[in-house]
Amino acid sequence: MLVLAGPGSGKTAVLSERIFNLTMHHDIPPDKILVLTFSREAAGEMQQRFLSLSGGRTYPVHFGTFHAVFYQILKKEGLYNENSILSHKTKKEYVSLAGRMAGCPAYRDEAWQEETLSRIAARKIGVLPEFSEKSEGELFEKVFSEYSEKCRREKKLDFDDMITECIRLLTQSPGVLKKWQERYEYILVDEFQDIDLRQYEVLKLLAGERANIFAVGDDDQSIYGFRGACPSIMRRFKDEHRSIRIVNLVTNYRCKREIIENAVCLIGHNKERLPKRQEAARAEAGLVDVEIFKSSHEEAEFVTGKLRELMKEAPGTSTGILYRMGRCAEVLEAELKKQGIPYFRAEKTGSFFNEEWVKDVLSYMRFSLYESEGDLLRILNRPDRGLSREAFGIGGKISLGALADYHKGEEERLFAIHRLQKDMEFIRELPVRAGFNYILKGIGYEKELLRAQGGRSETVNELTEEFLERTGGHNDMGEFLKHVEMLCGISQEKGASNKRAEGGKEGQITLQTVHASKGLEYDTVFVIGMREGYFPHKRAETNAETEEERRLFYVAMTRARDRLYICGQKKDDFGKSESRFLHELKDADKRK
Repeated sequence: MLVLAGPGSGKTAVLSERIFNLTMHHDIPPDKILVLTFSREAAGEMQQRFLSLSGGRTYPVHFGTFHAVFYQILKKEGLYNENSILSHKTKKEYVSLAGRMAGCPAYRDEAWQEETLSRIAARKIGVLPEFSEKSEGELFEKVFSEYSEKCRREKKLDFDDMITECIRLLTQSPGVLKKWQERYEYILVDEFQDIDLRQYEVLKLLAGERANIFAVGDDDQSIYGFRGACPSIMRRFKDEHRSIRIVNLVTNYRCKREIIENAVCLIGHNKERLPKRQEAARAEAGLVDVEIFKSSHEEAEFVTGKLRELMKEAPGTSTGILYRMGRCAEVLEAELKKQGIPYFRAEKTGSFFNEEWVKDVLSYMRFSLYESEGDLLRILNRPDRGLSREAFGIGGKISLGALADYHKGEEERLFAIHRLQKDMEFIRELPVRAGFNYILKGIGYEKELLRAQGGRSETVNELTEEFLERTGGHNDMGEFLKHVEMLCGISQEKGASNKRAEGGKEGQITLQTVHASKGLEYDTVFVIGMREGYFPHKRAETNAETEEERRLFYVAMTRARDRLYICGQKKDDFGKSESRFLHELKDADKRK
């Protein structure tokens, strides 16, 4: 059976009732039932809901994530144990070693390690990483080969390897396959739209010819293509099982009517989807307000103004502020802090400004204004000038003058010191963007950045564009540095963490990415940063990628119960105008 469960349609209740029905009315042994989810939280919620239905009596129904179930199969068959699983720290050590063996100059760089591990994970699930140059792709393949060989030698595996090993075991060992098919005669799958092709393959192996699969999902909410999720699997599942029963949960119990009508209007622009309809259970119209602003600052002032109105007129209601990328919230977060409006941010803030290359650029800016000792130490040989830290001695003054005294008579180094001093005097008079460009081009830091990024010029271009976009509208360098200092301090003051926010918590204002908001709901939702290049993301080039971005916006819209504010922006300094998705909403042609 395939249950098409749109947002707010009660899919958790449906799954729980299905388990209860199987055990209580069809006498199916509970230990023959397997319930697969994508997170431990979802598995726990389902288990609690079933426990409530069964009057508190416990039954041996198996609730688990895909990875947990695959691991249990491998463990029970004696292939792996707890010590076989790679920790993240060990993975970084392995990939650093692999980079060194492959001749990658950035193998020590932590950002490179994290990016490469992400690309390795994508490669394992069949999502081919993109590279700007052929040589970059060839280098990655060498790193991937070295990393994989290291894992094989040490008999280690990560989460993505578990699926591969499980497929190998079940296809090559008929006896083992039969045992697990008899163990789990009834399989229920939550968030079916999020499975990838390898997970689907294991699912079919376990189900066997009985094919007792009860799948619940919504292809319109498939937003994890970057980790292999393939919404077309739902259509394939329907085509492969001709006698399948399809149930459409049409009633949305969450969103008011206007919100649903706009969301349905938007998602109707996607072509590759299963046909379905939605109706709002709540008769009230609700509010959908689309606003276009001249700048991020104007957007932030609007949002904070509306928040103050809500705090006064509807105290205790929950608010979600959603965005495609974290940088879209930085100006708003600064305004919230400035106005003393309490909020919770679901992801860590200030991380961009903590990247090593960004710290270098900021040190150049600070030293040009304040001649701060720590900043001089940081930029001294970035790029390399052949200058010695010994010039400052122990407890001595750290200054360009001290450097000149130490290198007296060394013409080349004295010239480098003189040039650095002149560069600082020049930068001091420049606005932020011009100063940034001079640090890269005039001082030559761009070569340092290019080296740190393994020679990837496209990545360097993206990083520099991101820096300029994050200047927050500041021209004055001193004001910009204060802005950065505040952003970096926000996470420390607020104790921000990567923990999942509690959606809908009374009176709470939550800032989070749309991906992080999946499964949550709020009385009021603001979707900010609706600009081309941001939402949809600039990397969404194919029809399939654009459709996923549209699904992501659909998910954002349907987090709202009562009020939905959508904020776009007119053409900015980088030529980005309001998102095309704003023109796909209900009555878009009537808006100015």
